[in-house]
Amino acid sequence: MVNRRALPRCVLLVLLSTATTAFASTSYSVGVLSAPAGFSVVYDMTGINNAGQVGGYGYNGTTEQAFVSTTSGSAAVPLIPGWTNAVEFGINASGQVVGYGYNGTNDFAFIGTTSSSTAIFMTAGWASTTGNGINASGEVTGTRQVGSAYSGFVGTTSSATAIPVIAGWTSMGGYGINASGEVAGQGLNTLGNAQAFIYNGSTSSAIPLLPLFTSSFAEAINASGEVAGYTYNGTIDEAFIGTASGSTAIPLPAGATSAFISGQSLNDSGVLVGGSSAGGWIWSSLDGTVLLSTLVPAGWDIEGANSISNNGLILAYASYNGGPGEYVELAPTPEPATDLLAGAGLIAAAFARRRKTNPR
Repeated sequence: MVNRRALPRCVLLVLLSTATTAFASTSYSVGVLSAPAGFSVVYDMTGINNAGQVGGYGYNGTTEQAFVSTTSGSAAVPLIPGWTNAVEFGINASGQVVGYGYNGTNDFAFIGTTSSSTAIFMTAGWASTTGNGINASGEVTGTRQVGSAYSGFVGTTSSATAIPVIAGWTSMGGYGINASGEVAGQGLNTLGNAQAFIYNGSTSSAIPLLPLFTSSFAEAINASGEVAGYTYNGTIDEAFIGTASGSTAIPLPAGATSAFISGQSLNDSGVLVGGSSAGGWIWSSLDGTVLLSTLVPAGWDIEGANSISNNGLILAYASYNGGPGEYVELAPTPEPATDLLAGAGLIAAAFARRRKTNPR
């Protein structure tokens, strides 16, 4: 048994902090998200940031329009003048959303907030673009069309760069981008099958397929360069995490026969969320794969999870007591370990005061 009295103060705090990590939060409160007033349909909600802001789009009574939602309210993202609609696919830490809109002729990627929207720069020769992912700096990744060919790009409102196509591949598109500008995406490989790739700012590299799986789709990338996606073996879909060096399958949640993920589903701590035939789930290397319905108040059925923020907020799709499905925010609730950490601070402060008043 460890004699904590004999340990220096710094070691005591390490022990308490380690206990907190081992007993991470395992329950969540549920808050309902909604579209702005006047929207009759919500088509989708995607990313969530640390402030609990969620990007989405729906039907405003006239056309498709993007919006930003929280559990306390929501607001529409203005359409760019001359555009007829706008679809949203992600949100960053500043509350900027990314997506694409239609101007009556072509699709164009854009960045927007609840106060304004701006088109992503188009390089000469590009026919159209779609924005799929956005990082904290406002860099966007997506797909561009040049003639009849499609490839990925990284861009802002003032410049854009094409992502190099892997030799032998026929098309590519970017779907997730991290703070370093690394991109996760997918394309058609030399066999004509979909395969995930990672772009490091200069070179594109294929992410190896899992054994017996024939295709893969990348959706998210975190600060460590880990890519999350899902893969298909001809029968089932299964989630994975990978790099250019290899991939690891994510175990299916209990009772599931397939699983999948969507954009911004992997956070910088390596925690992953997704959906499955058995419902929404969360995975970490410490806790494995757990169904989210087992971690929320009784009556809630978490049907799928779209995104997780770096501070652990989860965007999910759920129903309550068999009612209609709706988008919700799942917020971690404190467990005893959190109280233990707070107690560690009090112990440390008291110890420091005692050292001051009783010097040796």
